[in-house]
Amino acid sequence: MTEETAATYDEVQDALHRLGLESHPAEVQGRLCGRTCAAGDMEFDAWLGKVAPEYDPSNALASESLEPLRRLHKATRLQLNDPNMRFEPLLPPDSVALASRVEALGDWCLGFLEGMAEGGIRDVDGLPGDAAEVARDLVELSQAGSFELEGGEEDEDAYVELVEYLRTATLLVMEELQPTSAPPLGSGATFH
Repeated sequence: MTEETAATYDEVQDALHRLGLESHPAEVQGRLCGRTCAAGDMEFDAWLGKVAPEYDPSNALASESLEPLRRLHKATRLQLNDPNMRFEPLLPPDSVALASRVEALGDWCLGFLEGMAEGGIRDVDGLPGDAAEVARDLVELSQAGSFELEGGEEDEDAYVELVEYLRTATLLVMEELQPTSAPPLGSGATFH
């Protein structure tokens, strides 16, 4: 995430807890990504209505809890449209046990699929290009919490590879479903 707008996993988790929500940070960002890929940008208040339908703006304590969610929303939207492909899924830090990180990765994938459904995509097989294959992969990865881990370096390496796949696959789906209008690098466009 970009430094000026980043919200950490723990900050988002704390904000969700203070709002009385049981959602996990990874699931919340995954849902935002899936919805954005399926139907384009969603303003913060509309997104908040999906994440926290019971949110009461007159509750001052709850309102103070929104800042990490605002930062998450802004950074995620910027990253999904970043031509330098700096998108990062919001997952627990490496200091957290691998099993918990794998479970969060599954939550992220489940959230992404829910977001796509909220954005109007009902049949992933009808998606264009590689997006259908990615969506099918995410269905499998949403079950990551049930993967058997041996706890070795191989599991850690496999997790790193899955996170990288998730990162690039999300950007691929975004590009296929919400193509940018900017000319690609090396397209011959000259600026003076």
